[in-house]
Amino acid sequence: MKDHVMHKVGGWKDRANLIDTSRSIQALGQRGRWTEALGVFLSAGHNALEYDIVFLNILLGTLCARGVWPAALGMLAETVDVCGWNTLLQGSGRAQSWAFTLDALEHMACTVGTDETSFNTAIASVKVWQLAASILAEMSQARLRSDVLGHTAAVSACVPSEDDEARETWRQAVSQLGSMAAASLSANPVTWGACISSARAVCWRLASQLLQDFYSHKLRSNVILLSSAAVASQKGDQWQAALALLQEVNQQAAHCRERDGAESGRFQARGGGHQAMASAGLAILKRDVAASILQKMEVPAAAETLAEMKTTVAAQLLSKMVEDDQHDRAAQILAEMGSGGADITAELRASTAGWIFAQLEAPAAATIIGEMAYVGAGRILAELEPSHAMQILLELDTENAAYVLDDMDTPPAVRVLGAMEHDQAAALAAQMVPDAAAPVFARMEYDDAAGIVAEMGHEAAAGVIQEMEPDAAAGILHEMDPAGAAEVVAVMDYDDGAAFILSELDPEPASKIVAALEESVAAGIMAEMEFETAAAILQEMAYDAASNVLAKMEPATAAGAVSLMEAEPAAHVMMAAQSYANAAKIVSKLTEECAAEVFSEMEVEAAAGIASEMEYESAANGLALMHAEDAANLVSAVESYEDAAGMLSEMEYEDAAALVAHLDASTAGYILGELEHDSASGILAEMDAPAAGAALAYMEYADAAEALCKMDTGAAEVLGAMEYEDAAGVISQAGASAAAGILADMEHAAAGAVLAEMEYHEAAPILAAMEEETAGEVVSEMEYDATAYILGEMDYDIAANILAKVEAYHGAGIVAEMDCGEAASVLMAAQSYASAACIVAEMEAVDAAKVMAEMEAPAAAGVIADLEYSNSADILCKLKADLVAAIVAELEYHDAAGIIGRLDLGRAVAVLKGVDAGGGEGILQELEDRHISEQIRARLAKRPRKA
Repeated sequence: MKDHVMHKVGGWKDRANLIDTSRSIQALGQRGRWTEALGVFLSAGHNALEYDIVFLNILLGTLCARGVWPAALGMLAETVDVCGWNTLLQGSGRAQSWAFTLDALEHMACTVGTDETSFNTAIASVKVWQLAASILAEMSQARLRSDVLGHTAAVSACVPSEDDEARETWRQAVSQLGSMAAASLSANPVTWGACISSARAVCWRLASQLLQDFYSHKLRSNVILLSSAAVASQKGDQWQAALALLQEVNQQAAHCRERDGAESGRFQARGGGHQAMASAGLAILKRDVAASILQKMEVPAAAETLAEMKTTVAAQLLSKMVEDDQHDRAAQILAEMGSGGADITAELRASTAGWIFAQLEAPAAATIIGEMAYVGAGRILAELEPSHAMQILLELDTENAAYVLDDMDTPPAVRVLGAMEHDQAAALAAQMVPDAAAPVFARMEYDDAAGIVAEMGHEAAAGVIQEMEPDAAAGILHEMDPAGAAEVVAVMDYDDGAAFILSELDPEPASKIVAALEESVAAGIMAEMEFETAAAILQEMAYDAASNVLAKMEPATAAGAVSLMEAEPAAHVMMAAQSYANAAKIVSKLTEECAAEVFSEMEVEAAAGIASEMEYESAANGLALMHAEDAANLVSAVESYEDAAGMLSEMEYEDAAALVAHLDASTAGYILGELEHDSASGILAEMDAPAAGAALAYMEYADAAEALCKMDTGAAEVLGAMEYEDAAGVISQAGASAAAGILADMEHAAAGAVLAEMEYHEAAPILAAMEEETAGEVVSEMEYDATAYILGEMDYDIAANILAKVEAYHGAGIVAEMDCGEAASVLMAAQSYASAACIVAEMEAVDAAKVMAEMEAPAAAGVIADLEYSNSADILCKLKADLVAAIVAELEYHDAAGIIGRLDLGRAVAVLKGVDAGGGEGILQELEDRHISEQIRARLAKRPRKA
């Protein structure tokens, strides 16, 4: 990566892009997204940007600010100037790596050089007074003049690590003040504050004395100084003095806010610079003292102070305020902080936060909750009155409110949802994680839960219901309207959800829900139930509804349920079947004893109908009693196709078709080929078109054509389901009239594709046998060349009539692909010159001219006369002058003049040269442009012309 970055260093070509990219890197760095900042830098290289040293220093500063300075050093150490090295020194200070600081300072002295900033940054980075003093000495040796910043950093390093070092560091701090005076440098408030901080480790009185010395210099106190003195006072258990000093800190901060133009009473992050000092002092006071001070502060100042503290310390202070019954005050401060109070709230115990949130307005509480990432938010709201918790949740967007409910224990969640309107609760519940929502619903009253579920989306409701214990889920469904419950049940898993839950209901309410389901869905659910449960539900349903559900089930499964019903209702359900065949499929799966009992309860006519469906003679009867797939397997195993065909011929076409549909296509085709054509067509008519078409493809084309032509209905669908090549082979064996009828019933595009696969001389009579309107629609879907070849095989007048039914542009495409002589003959056979002209008008002039050249002059003139003059002129320009003259001679003078006037002068003279004198003069007299007519006359007079 280092090599890649170094490769990008160079001259800057686009200053605007530099500025934009720099700002992007800085903005990402401020948000802690340093990896994305580095990505912006690298991706800019792909946009051919080149960088200067300033730009690299910006990136370096961003990386160091986020604590990744070692990585920055590894990439950029060889490419930066002294400014960049200073940035690295600053980064090492944040990382408390003083060893690197000293090495880096030595390296700089030997390479890029050092400046005052280098030494000041190094002093601030080491934070050890001995090292700080040593670096100050090196700075003097380097003939660089120390400044206030360097001495202040050295004073700040005078903080003892152990009590026995306290007096030595204190002396060093005072010594630095003396050195500054000797160098005619004036210590600023920051310097004095650092010295006071060092003194506090020895005695708070020393710190106070320093503060008096500071005032004696007539320097204006600031927040830093006062905070340091307050901390020193706290060290001496002089909390009253600390309070007084911190109050002055607040006054100083307020003065700075007014000076900076900040809005009164409003928390602003930018004000944190002054308030941070108050926060630092306040944080080390005893908790009760700090809390007492915080209570006496103005709410905006208190909020700003807490915001600058560590969240754990701030949370402890708020907790102390709650212990002191200052709930309302704590709430005011937290509300002032807004979303900035989220991290502090997360550190509070749920009960403590609950006391505070009870005093907050719902919008303010929601603002804080929304920034908590919902961790612990549910436990806080659980401490509130349900109505107040509900109001807070309603201030959040639905998805986020659901996250909070997910985090809440079940009992309080039940109370909160119960306090809402059903539609409000449903909107939240629909966004909750199902396994979190399920126990909440299970603890609610069934009617309340049912009201909420009814308002939820079906899929969301089903997800929650399926996560509940079946008995609780059943209780909720029981309270719902059957139709609404059915909509929820319909989207559940059949086996893991719906079947178990409905089994927990009494048969009567369960039957109402099942009856409201789609039949296929109800069948899927009933199939997963125990037979006894399914039987009890079926007995409570209307006979026709139960019969329709059974018809959608596997016969064996349906029979299992019917066998456990009482004989009388079972008989009525079977009689209500939509067909005897459906009932026979189920009854055939019953035991002989059970079937006998059911038959005994049926009406005679119905029982006979079902029995007739079950009693076939010989092999046909046996096949009809079998499942179609099993029967198909049996037929496939028959050695002779002729024998298999004999069995099928004894079956009803519908039964035989169901069997054939389960055969592979080749076997089905070979067996159908052995049947009489009438039988084959009857079976094909009952099959699905794709299956029938696949079987036909394996029959001899002649046999397939005979069977297809004998079908009463569905022949077109079957042919359309075949591959076009196979369909062409079959239909070519049918008579032209029959083939035309079948193709006419097909989709026009499919019919055209079939014709295109045929030999052109075979396709021509079929197309000619169609009604002209239908033939035109089919031709409109075909490729030009295939159509041209087919029309070329037809009588010209029929071809002309078909062309007249297609769009002119399509007809033009076809004519352009035809032999010019054939095309001319077809156009001359048109019922009118106007229809031929419509086609010619859409043709390219060159193609049209070739066709015109093959036409007789009167016919060509008739077509030309119906064209626009400009179009006619374009076409005639492509013909020889004598041909044009012959055509023009057949035109009315007016039309001829319109065309001649659009020819170039030489061409017009050449054409009129071939026209007799009288005709030529008649044409010239019709010319609108007299100038052109005179020019033509003049040229004609110089050249011999036709007598």
